[in-house]
Amino acid sequence: MKAKTKLWFTEDGKTVMGAGRAELLKTIDEERSLRKACQKLGISYKHAWMMLKKMNDALGEPAVVTVRGGKEQGTFLTELGRKLLVEYETNKKVINEAVGDETSWENVSFKLSARNKLPGKVIEVEKKRACLEAHH
Repeated sequence: MKAKTKLWFTEDGKTVMGAGRAELLKTIDEERSLRKACQKLGISYKHAWMMLKKMNDALGEPAVVTVRGGKEQGTFLTELGRKLLVEYETNKKVINEAVGDETSWENVSFKLSARNKLPGKVIEVEKKRACLEAHH
């Protein structure tokens, strides 16, 4: 028996990135063309555009841009698209290592918490007196 995992990123309940979208972004980055990426992955152009549209809608900004005309034409990952792909690949690697290696479970929480520092601000600290009073 073998354990399998699935990873996807969501934003407000909408899927931003899963295996299919990650593969599409990776292939677009390699081919610098949506049409060539579709051919390589064996998916329709329309299907790929729908995947990108759903991703962009969930993100609120584009993961890819298309440049028409000139020598530099093609489809390219935006900075956000690139960061998203790197984050996806990194998390996938950590999860796959953890599932494949029983001893790595000890390090999973450290690896994930060290990577995902969220900016925040302490606005209140509440002191509980009940515990102190119970001991006296």
